[in-house]
Amino acid sequence: MAGILSVINTVEMATTIGSSVYGRQGPVATPASLAATVSVGGQAYSRTGSLDAAALATIYNAQTDLPATFDYLWFKSSQVTQIQLLSTASHVVLPVAANQPFVLGANPGESIATCAILGVANATDIIAQATLEVIDGITIMNVSSSAADYQLILVT
Repeated sequence: MAGILSVINTVEMATTIGSSVYGRQGPVATPASLAATVSVGGQAYSRTGSLDAAALATIYNAQTDLPATFDYLWFKSSQVTQIQLLSTASHVVLPVAANQPFVLGANPGESIATCAILGVANATDIIAQATLEVIDGITIMNVSSSAADYQLILVT
């Protein structure tokens, strides 16, 4: 059963010189309250849990969890964490601020049709569209001194 994923993600800040900066989902001409939509297959994986201070946990494994690939990733934790996205040959580790969602999306039917990564050397520039690797696993580490409650949502 196919579905529609609706995404609202807006940021806004008044600068120190009195101007404002903002960014949001969707085309520039649409209101910020209007969700951007993506057609998806309709399958979702949701996991919530708690993680002790300075602890590590694998929260997704493509070998045992469904879906095996996904088009949209949403993660949030109540404490500062690091999220590690693993593929067959590489990985990337990113910091995630407390209570601020981390998202990664793809467009089914486009050239990047599923969430994927590619780890490269520090001095490697993008000179052409890279061949990305499907995310096979997600591990998180609570880097704070308090227990963290987290939620992961994957959609395909």
